[in-house]
Amino acid sequence: MGNFTNVNPQTEIDDLCAEFRKLDSHLHFPRSGNIKSFDVYTFNLNGRLGVKITKYIRNSLALEKFQTFIDRLDTYFIGIEYFNKKINFERIEGQKLPDKFKDDFFVSVMADSLRSSLDIFSKFLAWFYDLSESEEIGFNYKKLIDPLKSYSKKISQELNRIYKSEEYILIKNIRDSDKHIGKNQNQIKLERTLEKFNFEFKRAQPIPFREFENQSLSLFKMIKGLVIVSVEESCKTKLGFDSNKDVEIVEDQNGNFIKL
Repeated sequence: MGNFTNVNPQTEIDDLCAEFRKLDSHLHFPRSGNIKSFDVYTFNLNGRLGVKITKYIRNSLALEKFQTFIDRLDTYFIGIEYFNKKINFERIEGQKLPDKFKDDFFVSVMADSLRSSLDIFSKFLAWFYDLSESEEIGFNYKKLIDPLKSYSKKISQELNRIYKSEEYILIKNIRDSDKHIGKNQNQIKLERTLEKFNFEFKRAQPIPFREFENQSLSLFKMIKGLVIVSVEESCKTKLGFDSNKDVEIVEDQNGNFIKL
C-alpha cells in the first residue's frame, strides 16, 4: 500500500470482520444471548450446575470492543473514499467550501479514527486478558503493553512496534494538535521560576499530504497485523484466557447460585 487509490475500503473492512468472526466462533458467540452459547460456559461439579460467569462476561465485553474498533475505522475509510473522489463534500447553500478546508477536515477525521481505534482495540485486549482498569485503559505502555508481556509476548511486541513507530507518532501528533492545541497553531512554552526564565516557540509546520497518505496507510497495515496476531493468540486457549481473577458460580440445593 503506497497511496489511497490502491485501497479497497470494503475489502479491508471484510478482512477485519473475518478476524472478528473467527474469534467470535472460537468463543462460541457469547454476545449472541443464545442459550447454547451460554451452555458452553457451564460445567458439572458433583452433580451441581456451575457457570464460568466472569469469563462469559469478559469475552462478551471484549468482542463488543472488537466490533466497536472495526466500526470506528469507518471514518478512516470514508476519508480514503473522499480523497479517491468517490464522495462529494459540499455545502447545499452558501459559500462553497475551500478545497484546503475539506482536505484538512478529512485528514483530521482520519487521524482521529486511527488513533482512537487503537484505544478501543486496547480495551478489547484488556477485557480479554483481564487487565486492571479494562474499561478505562487506552493505548499506552505502562498499563497495556508491558502487562501483556506476561500473557502474550507476540501481542505485546506488535503493540510496542506500533507505539514506537514513526507512523503512530505522526498520526498521534496530528490528532493531539487538533484536540489540545488547535489546527495549524504555533506551540508556545513559558517557564518562570525564581531561578530561571525559559521561553520556547515552535512554529506550526504543515504536514505534506503525501507523507500523511503514506504514513496513515502504513499505520493501518500495522494495526491490521496486530488484529491478525491478536486473534491467533486469543484462539490458543479454549473459551479464551483463563484469568486467576475469574469467578465461577454453582447452583446450591435451593436453586440459587453461589460463588465457588
